[in-house]
Amino acid sequence: MRAKPLVSADTLRKYSPADLDDTLDSMQELMALMQVQKNSKQADFRPYLAKYRESKKVIARLQTIKREREIAEGVSPRESKRAHKRAKLDAYKKQLAEANIIIQRPKSTKLRWKKRKAAREAAKRK
Repeated sequence: MRAKPLVSADTLRKYSPADLDDTLDSMQELMALMQVQKNSKQADFRPYLAKYRESKKVIARLQTIKREREIAEGVSPRESKRAHKRAKLDAYKKQLAEANIIIQRPKSTKLRWKKRKAAREAAKRK
């Protein structure tokens, strides 16, 4: 007989979109910490193995419910992935802006080679 899940899909479906995102983020952070703990092999991980497996299942449920809602809204998988990437990038840019960090794009390699070539030709003419 299987144990009853910690969080059922019916309970998760009642969550608002913001709560669903927050729960998913916190579960993914917990999963990352547990993954590090599991891979470090410093401590015996066996007592936490059940919680680790259950966390993976909860994350899968959360992602499934999130995708079900997107399908109901008529969002294609491609649009969903783009929106997710864009949201992550915007959050990263906001974090950089708050820390007053400016990242400049590197100048074009073509432009650098053109300048070098022009400098070499100018040196040859002299």
